[in-house]
Amino acid sequence: MATKARVTLAVQKSFATAQETENAATVNFERIVVEMLSMRAIGVDAGEHVVKYLRDAGNSAAMAVDGSVTPVPFIYAVTPGQNVVIESIAISALDAGVAPHLFGGIAALTNGITLLIDSGGASPTTVLDILDAVPIKRNSDLAALGSAEFAIVDGSADDLVCARLRLARPMRMVSPQRLVATVRDNLTALTSLTMVAIGITRSTDAV
Repeated sequence: MATKARVTLAVQKSFATAQETENAATVNFERIVVEMLSMRAIGVDAGEHVVKYLRDAGNSAAMAVDGSVTPVPFIYAVTPGQNVVIESIAISALDAGVAPHLFGGIAALTNGITLLIDSGGASPTTVLDILDAVPIKRNSDLAALGSAEFAIVDGSADDLVCARLRLARPMRMVSPQRLVATVRDNLTALTSLTMVAIGITRSTDAV
């Protein structure tokens, strides 16, 4: 009888373990379906994450340049054969004496930095002006754009100002469209400035 009871108990445990495994698999499958439907809702299928610095013609991501005479565009271009959904844009600057009324630690910019999506190609035209024709001139402008994710952090040498412009609706881009930030002032006194596009990719033939 004892042996039979032990066998019965082992069978019950085995059944319980199998049931737990099935339940876990069901929950995981449901989570995957929800994630896929969420992505499909914004027009994407599962793809690779995009974390791309905007870069100049020399492939440099360092935006602390002099664009006061000749504006300097920093670009992320969609790879041929892909769609890209940009969810947010991260902006960060290092400099001493950062304050809201300055840009980094230098005086408010005269012309400001523009940020838009253009059509690409030989004669690009504006597809979307992300800043609604109001360029970034001060740190406080970054706060207005990314108020939920904006910070000024005091450092021992340089301070950090950072913002993440999280878009109300992700921006879908197709090749040859480009995300372009243009420096139109002398920013060489800044320690550093960068912008990063964050999102997800899909192939153009995905359905």
